[in-house]
Amino acid sequence: MKTVFLDIETITNPNLSPELFDMLVSNIKVGNIKQEHLIAEKQQEAIAKFGLDSMAGVICCVGTAIDDGPVTVGIGPDEYSHLTQVVEAMDGPEAPRLITFSGSKFDAQYLFIRALALSHQPSNFWKHFYGRYLAKYGSLEVDLRTVLTGGDKYKTGRLEHWCRVMGIAVPDYAFTGADVQPAWEEGRYEDIANHCRSDVSLLQQLYLKMEDYI
Repeated sequence: MKTVFLDIETITNPNLSPELFDMLVSNIKVGNIKQEHLIAEKQQEAIAKFGLDSMAGVICCVGTAIDDGPVTVGIGPDEYSHLTQVVEAMDGPEAPRLITFSGSKFDAQYLFIRALALSHQPSNFWKHFYGRYLAKYGSLEVDLRTVLTGGDKYKTGRLEHWCRVMGIAVPDYAFTGADVQPAWEEGRYEDIANHCRSDVSLLQQLYLKMEDYI
């Protein structure tokens, strides 16, 4: 069985409909805040993160690697091609093991929603993708974050933090998922691609460290 490592980067959909935007804004929780300017600040903070919501965002970058092979990164506005990259990486006579970090709650689910929205083909691939990697009893995805935190969604620690715990060298540059949206808007596509490439490489190294234990 081959192993596929996957990471995606997302941004707010530039073609998000006004109706959907208004619905999402109306669902932003502001707690007990009463002052209008503070409510507006809270809403703007949430709007800046709309790219993390598969209802409001699109995939702008995909990184994949097979076993211990090189990382392939696709970046740009052609979301359909990003989905095709995933299909091609996972293609084969036997369903691969999929390695992610928070993928069961983010990457895999996001891919599936965007494949549905774009009617990506072949639909049969995505049918099996759902059953193998997203359904309740799907067993072919290994979400390293879930393994390391015991499924505690409140436990802190990004991929690079866990790599440091395990003695894995982490590139010395400050770029996180929160930087993807502004980098996209500023045209810094190579920064996004490098971040995605680094994450997939770290996934490979972290999984190699854990493979015999899980």
